[in-house]
Amino acid sequence: MLIKRNPHQPKSYLLLIGIGAYQNFTPLEYPVSDCEEFLEVLNKHYGFTLVSAPLFNEEANWQNINSELNRLSDKDEDGDIVSADDDLIIYFSGHGHFDQKLEEGFWVPVEGAKPHTDNAQSLFSIDRLKRLLKNVKARHILIIVDACFGQSFTFTNIEVPKEIQLLKYERIEEKPSRWVMTSGRLETVPDQSLFAEALRNILSQNAEASLSVKTLDTLVRQQVENKVQGKWVPDCQLVVDEALRGGELFFHRLSPIPATDRAPQPGISTATLPQRMWQGSQAYLERLKVGRFKYLRIEKLLLTETNLPDFVDTQVKVQEQISPLQKAVQSLWGQAQPHAVVLGEGGMGKTVSLLRLWEDWLESQAAAVPVFIALNEYNALPAAERADFVLRSIARNCGLVESLTDEWKNALWDILRHPHPAGSPSILLLLDGFNEVTAERTPLLVELNRLAQEAQGIQMVITSRYVEIRNFQWAQQSEILELQALPTDKIAGYLRDLALTQPKDQAMFQLLGNPMMLTIYAGSSQIAQRYASDSRFRFLPAQSVGELLWNFTEAQMVKHYEDNAHDPDEQIWHRFLLRCLLPYLAYCMEEQGDFFLAYRRRSNPDFNFQILLDEAFVELNREELMDIFPDFAGKRAFLGLGELSDMDAHEQRARLVREYLVEKLTLLVLEKDELRFLHQNFRDFFAACHLLNMADMGIAAPYWTTRALPVYLRRMLAQIEGEHHYDPQKVWADAPMPVFQAQNRLTLLLNQCRGTFHDETTQTTVMNLVRTLADERQTLVGADLRDLDLQKFCFNGIPLSAQRHYQHLPMRLENVLLKGKLLFSQGHNNGVTSVCYSPDGKKILSGSHDRMIKEWSVGSGECLQTLQGHSDEVQSVCYSPDGKKILSGSDDRTVKEWSVESGQCLQTLQGHSDEVQSVCYSPDGKKILSGSRDDSVKEWSVESGECLQTLRGHSHWVKSVCYSPSGKKILSGSFDKTVKEWSVGSGECLQTLQVKYEVISVCYSPDGKKILSGSSGSTVKEWSVESGECLQTLETLPGKSQDYKVSYSPDGKKILSGSLDDTVKEWSAESGECLQTLQGHSGAVRSVCYSPDGKKILSGSWDRTVKEWSVGSGECLQTLQGNDNCVHSVCYSPDGKKILSGSWDRTIKEWSVKSEECLQILQGHSDRVNSVFYSLDGKKILSGSDDKSVKEWSVSSGECLQTLQGHDGNVYSVCYSPDGKKILSGSWGGIVKEWLVASGECLQTLHLQNSGMVYSVSYSPDGKRILSGPGQAVVEWSAASGECLQIRRGHSHLVTSVCYSPDGKKILSGSHDNSVREWSMESKECLQILRGHSSSVSSVCYSSDGKKILSGSWDETVKEWSVESGECLQTLRGHSHRVTSVCYSPDGKKILSGSEDRTVKEWSVESGKSLQTRHNEVGLIIQGCDFSRCHPDSVFTKEEKKRLRQYGAIFDEKDRETWEAATAEARSGLENDKK
Repeated sequence: MLIKRNPHQPKSYLLLIGIGAYQNFTPLEYPVSDCEEFLEVLNKHYGFTLVSAPLFNEEANWQNINSELNRLSDKDEDGDIVSADDDLIIYFSGHGHFDQKLEEGFWVPVEGAKPHTDNAQSLFSIDRLKRLLKNVKARHILIIVDACFGQSFTFTNIEVPKEIQLLKYERIEEKPSRWVMTSGRLETVPDQSLFAEALRNILSQNAEASLSVKTLDTLVRQQVENKVQGKWVPDCQLVVDEALRGGELFFHRLSPIPATDRAPQPGISTATLPQRMWQGSQAYLERLKVGRFKYLRIEKLLLTETNLPDFVDTQVKVQEQISPLQKAVQSLWGQAQPHAVVLGEGGMGKTVSLLRLWEDWLESQAAAVPVFIALNEYNALPAAERADFVLRSIARNCGLVESLTDEWKNALWDILRHPHPAGSPSILLLLDGFNEVTAERTPLLVELNRLAQEAQGIQMVITSRYVEIRNFQWAQQSEILELQALPTDKIAGYLRDLALTQPKDQAMFQLLGNPMMLTIYAGSSQIAQRYASDSRFRFLPAQSVGELLWNFTEAQMVKHYEDNAHDPDEQIWHRFLLRCLLPYLAYCMEEQGDFFLAYRRRSNPDFNFQILLDEAFVELNREELMDIFPDFAGKRAFLGLGELSDMDAHEQRARLVREYLVEKLTLLVLEKDELRFLHQNFRDFFAACHLLNMADMGIAAPYWTTRALPVYLRRMLAQIEGEHHYDPQKVWADAPMPVFQAQNRLTLLLNQCRGTFHDETTQTTVMNLVRTLADERQTLVGADLRDLDLQKFCFNGIPLSAQRHYQHLPMRLENVLLKGKLLFSQGHNNGVTSVCYSPDGKKILSGSHDRMIKEWSVGSGECLQTLQGHSDEVQSVCYSPDGKKILSGSDDRTVKEWSVESGQCLQTLQGHSDEVQSVCYSPDGKKILSGSRDDSVKEWSVESGECLQTLRGHSHWVKSVCYSPSGKKILSGSFDKTVKEWSVGSGECLQTLQVKYEVISVCYSPDGKKILSGSSGSTVKEWSVESGECLQTLETLPGKSQDYKVSYSPDGKKILSGSLDDTVKEWSAESGECLQTLQGHSGAVRSVCYSPDGKKILSGSWDRTVKEWSVGSGECLQTLQGNDNCVHSVCYSPDGKKILSGSWDRTIKEWSVKSEECLQILQGHSDRVNSVFYSLDGKKILSGSDDKSVKEWSVSSGECLQTLQGHDGNVYSVCYSPDGKKILSGSWGGIVKEWLVASGECLQTLHLQNSGMVYSVSYSPDGKRILSGPGQAVVEWSAASGECLQIRRGHSHLVTSVCYSPDGKKILSGSHDNSVREWSMESKECLQILRGHSSSVSSVCYSSDGKKILSGSWDETVKEWSVESGECLQTLRGHSHRVTSVCYSPDGKKILSGSEDRTVKEWSVESGKSLQTRHNEVGLIIQGCDFSRCHPDSVFTKEEKKRLRQYGAIFDEKDRETWEAATAEARSGLENDKK
């Protein structure tokens, strides 16, 4: 039977192996250059292209040669790598060997050892070559051997694959053939090869259209013999069986043929190219739809009936308008910047959207030719081939040419530069997956820049997952098109049509708004319904990404079981791949930080598919695996578990597994030489599955024990195990949680850790497991943590207790080993000024305006130690080169050196006459450098503490200093707008670099050849050390003043900058492009640096946090939280038994007056709480926040009853009306709103034009009038009509606080002008001005009898005044920071004050003494937690116990009795308020 040949255009491929730099044989000079020159001839004149990158010298080892030859019979995403229509030449140049005993020839790889008598194992034999080539489907194969004893390779026959033999041929040249051409016979040949020279000459000078290999052999032989008669005679033989003889390879020359289709010639018109490109684009689309994108629509992997219906058109938001993608793209035609960036999360359908655009444009026969380019193909290219990637892709994907010549470049650019006459672009470039470009991006960015600037005839539509793409120069003026989630009504209708259950909550609808998640949900739900009672399969209640992906893979399992119903072994194999092997691969990729995995060893010798497979089959060869997968028992040999010693078996297994994963399971995609998951979410999902497998087997090491798992992996783990179904309220009520599994795989591994203490690996495992539980549950309330070593777990910020009607449910702590300090916030109390990694990358150092230096563990996030000793703000910190010491510079004018081990201050260097701004060690650690506001740079001896020299020359503050890598030069940057370089030896200023703005930061490149400077003018400059020339300027916000801190990556290829705009930016040092922008800080970024391995970024900010980021993904890995716990509002309950405080840590705290304990903490606001208020009956609480909302809470249950939204700015003040039926709120922009309590409806909005912020609002005692303090005025309104009744002016600064007297006849106001004013209601006159505060008055109020006035001020005092005389009766001192809020107790005997010193103080009116102080601790939610039965090795200091007791912690029976009495009192009167 004859099979018809595939009619696609034949290709001519070349594989080059050239070795000169031998390890054990005599080095050769010419093989590599011979290969390169041969490639140039074949490529230029005959259209040959490389089938893969050449194997030269160290690349040409035995394993790589074997791998490359084996790959020739393999497939990629487009089918066979070498197909039945293709020609293949394999060219080897190097040493050869002939074994006379075996009568066999060998190639000598680069590492090949000289063989002993019967040992040639390290050499590459002709027999192995035959075995590898017998499966290659090429039409013709020519093996050229330019090596000694080359003729030995002709002593054999090479098999031709059966399917190739059966093909029907019409011409002799189409009949398959296999040839060997050699440079000599069984003899040595010279290094400088006459054969290679003759071969090149004849091929390059050939004028014939076609040249047969026989003719070539004759001509080469003649030319060689003419030079050296009888020596080194070339040979050429057909090496196939007699029955197959007759075929012959021909070299078809390109250039002599006019009107060739292979390449346009200079001067030839390109008028026909668009039509050819259109046809090629259409062919490429069809090829991808049956290849790489066969399962792009993920529902096709399951059931075709789950396809998304036609109504799901791609909608994008552009300039706040919703529009179909095609319409939005087309609307940009004719604009100066017609390009578009399509943004969307994973699974939102970015690639599908481009495919639809591609199809629509091809079907419409539009003038613009759509050209699709998958940008991740860029990753697989060698660095030397990344230039002109887009242009090469256009030529290849449109079927024009495989190799891009200068002629082709010119022809393509001629089209790209000119728009179509119809007004549309000539080319629509569809560039997919910018976020998937992981290789060095500089060449790509340069090309995209050029296209954006010069290619007037194109429109680029680029998809990306991250908003950081906007920061690239070529994208800044592109239109941003944001993919929109599917609307709820469409999702509901789609599921209804499929008879599927509707989601119960809005959160699930939001999840299903992602098209990928919707199709996964629909397809897997249909299968789950059919197999609900089948015990072989386990489907989860799908309410999270993890559960959806689990159900999808389980549905795939069902599908494969159905397809192989009569083949149990095939079912087991699929199950093993899906549940064991693929998770192992995914985990290794995630741990490495890669989304792509090299298939061949050569692409990445240390981390590739084949290496991971070998490791996986050994690692999974466990008895425990048979325990959790019983059907694997007795199938180890079948599954291939264990080690393989045979190289061929390795290759065969790798190919088999890859084919299953790519072609049958279709969860991996092969692109060029890289494997990636179908969607990025799948990598994390399967990585989590591997961790769960290990947990199920009871195996923690090394997967759970060696690192802190990243947050995205913990999130996926918890979702798969259903931790988000945990409900502490149901635990409390002993009610069932039908969906939540108490004994899931996480808790099983946790149980295994119980009872093991002081073991670091167990501590890390427990830390990872408990973090995973806490992340998804958002609480540890009711958690059973008994018998666990939690010394690495930071509890702060996680609720450990919850209350309902003042009955508390705490976590269980019996025999728990923990550190008391890890319950508290360990962060800085003020802005972070400086951060750095330790030399080993395991610790982090931070310095702050709070005068402290903190050292942190990278793994656990624990604050290891706090160094205190500076008397003013710390501006700069660093480690010594050996990591044993710490250096700090401070505004107290000193430099301090500390011991890392002891935390002791080793020495204090004094000599600067003004604040020290920057410090660093010399590379050898023997000297210290400091820069100061005294305009000088000082160098000090570490050993003696002596000042070695003072460098003077700057005329303003020195902000930054550093040593060169050699330690021989010093760099300094100053506010005098210069960068100076100094000689360490002489102290001489070597050069001065002039900058336009104040210099904030300077550093050397790792090689010391370049200088980086960051300045206040929103610029980063790079300079040449040798010439002093400015090499490039990086500008982000031109015209705006921005402080920039800068740093090089360890390899010097990237630049980091931190700015006042709250961002961190990463730049390419070569191209100057912004690679990514890291957003997450809420304050100016004051310090940035790379980790020693360059994989992570550290940033410190004025928002008091230190953040660690992934360089690869841009994701924030962890945040070391600061303390933003200033108390901003306080009040008493109506009965005076409880106190309320609102603070900047986003919480409201309720305290017992009697016991001083915190009874409950209300969480729900997403920003600072500015104002709190009790209802008249004491049963409800009101709060206003910077999150622009007002919240009402139940005192009894702690639940948020309602959230009032409508303000456009921060809410500064809230209160109830006297009858409790209405709410008043004051906000940014002079806005006052009145709300109805019953419905939450906004009744009216009061606004005084051109007024400032409303810091304070109040009702009159009868509720008929409203008081507000917008700007510098006191305004009174009619509550009924909203009419402005009167405006009182007199304050010279903003009014901060207003209130009515108890009888409603007077008004009180406090202001930033440091005064308190009392006003008459009747006459509107200012009755008196109370002066005495030395700073802003923040809060005022009357006593209940109206005879006294209370005021709190930023001068840290509280003052009490006589209304009658205006005399200051007493001043209460005790706060160490601004007083923000004051009030009297209902009986008038006590005073309450809140302060930015993070305390609430209660004072005796009579004595003026402080009665009690409550500390506002951030993230300490431990009410009712019993620490009395913790492990005896647990460490609590006396101070820690005192602070914890204030929050309801129990350490002994007395604590228990006090707590129970306090909660009983709090419940009193609220019994009937239970729901």
